[in-house]
Amino acid sequence: MNWLYILSDQMVTIILAVAVFETVLYIILYRMSSSNTHQLCDSLRNMLRGIKDPPEQDRSRIIHDEIVSLLDCAESLRKTSAEDFKRLLSNIRNQDARKIDLKSYRIDSWSNVANAIVQAFPLLGIFGTILAIGQSLQGSEGDVSVIMAAFTNAVNTTILGLVFALIYMIVDAFFQAKSGRLKNELNKYRDVIKHYQHESELVK
Repeated sequence: MNWLYILSDQMVTIILAVAVFETVLYIILYRMSSSNTHQLCDSLRNMLRGIKDPPEQDRSRIIHDEIVSLLDCAESLRKTSAEDFKRLLSNIRNQDARKIDLKSYRIDSWSNVANAIVQAFPLLGIFGTILAIGQSLQGSEGDVSVIMAAFTNAVNTTILGLVFALIYMIVDAFFQAKSGRLKNELNKYRDVIKHYQHESELVK
């Protein structure tokens, strides 16, 4: 079967192409995640816009620290300045979390795709090995060159499948940890907006 020879010979190229796609996908996911983090930080800082003596802004702070700073500021303004507290509530009411939620949904969706590809690498290696065995069986009896070529393809595809699976499992573990922190911070962000938007309705 000609297709068997062609597919078997191209399995290494296919695995390498999938690896390149996976690399590009993780780069895009990392940038999307970083963009979402920056957007969250900017939104939290915008809530303090127009407030007299706002907390000192520090770009090195993580989102959790920004949320704690906002909550401390809100409680302080509640006791000391009704005008600034109303302005803070107005700023929070104007924040739109839907764009951040949409981007987070996209990150989760593509993250699932990347994770599925990680699990597919060993299967691609096994599939390449099976094709190579089939190629060797289809070869002419006693044709050592065909058998050696099939054996080489089998070894290459198996090794590549396992190596890339191991590499991207490590990459995925780091990304999932970062994504998990972002999800927790996003949930806290939603809770803050929901709480103070409800309070702003009561103030009205």
